[in-house]
Amino acid sequence: MPISIILSIAITFRGIFEQTKYEGKIWNKISHLLYIVLMCIIIYPLISDFVLAIGLKVNRISSNESINENFTVTYKNSSDTQNFAYGIIPNRKYDGPIDKLYLNKKEFELIYDKQEIKIEMQNGLFGIPFNPIIKE
Repeated sequence: MPISIILSIAITFRGIFEQTKYEGKIWNKISHLLYIVLMCIIIYPLISDFVLAIGLKVNRISSNESINENFTVTYKNSSDTQNFAYGIIPNRKYDGPIDKLYLNKKEFELIYDKQEIKIEMQNGLFGIPFNPIIKE
C-alpha cells in the first residue's frame, strides 16, 4: 500500500508543480497542497489495485528456490467447484485470516482435519512464497 500512496503523490506533485503559473504565494501553496490531498484521495483507489497486481506478478520471478513448510489443516470446505483446506503454518504470526490452500478432488479426499501436511512452495523475488505443492 505505501508504494501506491507514494506513486499517487508523485503523480500529483508532478502535475501541479510543472505548471508555469505557480508563483509561490501562500494561498497558491495552500490551494496546491489541497489539490494534492484531493488528487491522492481520488487517485489512490484507482492505482492501488494496479500496483498490487504488478507487485504480485513481479514476485513470481524467482530463482527456482523452494521452501518446505508444514501446514496444519484446521478445517476443510468443499463446494461444487472448489475444494479448500484452511489452516496455519506453525511459527508464523497471523494478523488476519488463516491461510487457504486450494486442492484438487483427489488431494481433498486424502486429508482430514487437524492433519499436518508438508507443502513445497517457490520463493518469490520479494520473499513471498507462492505455488504450493503438497509433498505428503
